[in-house]
Amino acid sequence: MMKKILFAAALTSVMSASIALAEPVNIGVLGVFEIENTKNYQAVMTSLKTQLDANGCHIQREGMVVAENGDIDLSQPNQFLYVECVQPVLGSTDRQELFDPLKSVVSDLALLEGPVQRPEKGTPISDVTDRSYILKVSYYNNEDPLGRDKDLKLIGKSLEGVENIYRTEAEIAVTDAYGIKTPDEAILIYYDTLEQGEKFRSSNKQILKKIGAFNKSHLDAFIYYVAKPIR
Repeated sequence: MMKKILFAAALTSVMSASIALAEPVNIGVLGVFEIENTKNYQAVMTSLKTQLDANGCHIQREGMVVAENGDIDLSQPNQFLYVECVQPVLGSTDRQELFDPLKSVVSDLALLEGPVQRPEKGTPISDVTDRSYILKVSYYNNEDPLGRDKDLKLIGKSLEGVENIYRTEAEIAVTDAYGIKTPDEAILIYYDTLEQGEKFRSSNKQILKKIGAFNKSHLDAFIYYVAKPIR
């Protein structure tokens, strides 16, 4: 069951590469990590939020990582954090220390940063606790970019009119990273409910097979994190 949930997340890259997007206006930062000091974690997060707000960054999403599938040479995290900023953090020498408070209470911290696109316009809604998120990190092999684009279009066409499909909240074209080799992209997708995702997967097994073939042909490495948001 969980493997199917994670495998379906491959749809993220399929759809994101075929959507015509506006120019990015913000910088997205996706963080994953293992909480080690639960006693002090919330106090550190409160302080971090204040520091981020003062520097033009705002926490958009936060929650638990409940499962993973794939391998990007990183231990499985149990927490994620998604932040949007008006300027780069990791790519700026005078702002690189903004996330340092986390290091005192977490381990295996990985941060991925780059221009972000949000296909859904407007301000992200605040009540997302019923959603089921999938966070995807991808490394492309670039052996056949034209073939990759062709395969994306074919799969995208097969998704037209499909019910219970996920939605994409944020697509980061990663330019800088901390704690991990810099990937090509990091994407946040979600189903409105866990049940919606289950309905999609049970009704579209052939599409999932096509996406599996796409991943095998065009990705060097990838990871899918299933996440439950708390905000």
